Amino acid sequence: VTTDDRDDVTVVEIPGKSVGFITGYRGESLRQIEARSGTFCFTEGSQGDERIPEDETEKVLIFSHDPHNRKKAKRIVEEKIEDHKDM
Repeated sequence: VTTDDRDDVTVVEIPGKSVGFITGYRGESLRQIEARSGTFCFTEGSQGDERIPEDETEKVLIFSHDPHNRKKAKRIVEEKIEDHKDM
């Protein structure tokens, strides 16, 4: 997905080992982030059963026309990454 020329998206890179924690089972965690922030979120990478290697990063795309909403979602994702590091 090309996001360079868009002003309605924020891209957050997350460690491969945290992808499942951030997205949750069947995307449940991302849906909660969307509900809390008023955004639409998805990961850019692999589909289906493919897993990203732990030493690589994955992009989470956060969409909203409201920059405040995107900032809130980014903060939630970053907090979840930190929580996962502490586990």
